[in-house]
Amino acid sequence: MEGRWREVPAAALFAKVSLWIWARRAEVAGLKWENLRIVGDEFHFDFVGKWGIRKWARIPKQLHDELVKSKTKSPYVFGGFTPQLRKHYMRTRPGQEKSVNEEFSSEALGWWFNQKLKFWATKNKREHASHHSFRKTALQFASIGEDSSEAVALDACITRSVMVRHYVDDNDPKLRGKSNRTFYRLIAGLNAEVAKRYGYEVDSDDLGMVVRLQSAIGIRDWQAVKDVAEKLIDRQQKS
Repeated sequence: MEGRWREVPAAALFAKVSLWIWARRAEVAGLKWENLRIVGDEFHFDFVGKWGIRKWARIPKQLHDELVKSKTKSPYVFGGFTPQLRKHYMRTRPGQEKSVNEEFSSEALGWWFNQKLKFWATKNKREHASHHSFRKTALQFASIGEDSSEAVALDACITRSVMVRHYVDDNDPKLRGKSNRTFYRLIAGLNAEVAKRYGYEVDSDDLGMVVRLQSAIGIRDWQAVKDVAEKLIDRQQKS
């Protein structure tokens, strides 16, 4: 997406967001700016998915900043996709831009992105790829960062026991807590290079330690919690 389709930056942003919020294609493509919830230095998307399940999903600050830079007058987070794609076709395939609707369509974005993934997989002789691969991969990495797959499923709101609508305030602490736990599990499961490509980069050693602490709490590794907490206290006392 950052290569051949670099003139359509909304496509790469769509891929990055898809990993962090582990949601279905239509849910990601349909995100609006009104879905964004900012709590301190945390950035979450609040949306309703399949079966009417309400979820919060956190993205890194760096990715949030990228999205803000690409913001258009459209109420949709990826509203810049349509004019970007039209402009790209006008330069590379004059006349083909007429096949792209002038108004943003979340369905069209999802379909287009899916087709590019399928083409990429075929061209590179890989296994079948689709947008669902992002959802599957995100939850797999979250499981790597957590020794209890049941806890991951609960916080991702994907079990039958939580398939009910959440009638709660916008800044509901339970949804925020679930979002944060999945966020930290993802960070714990991803390697640094992949995390950076998808918009997460540790700004300081202290922040890195905090992420390790949160990850340790998530998997109930109390010895690691103790070790990291002691290091943080030691740094604070020396500063």
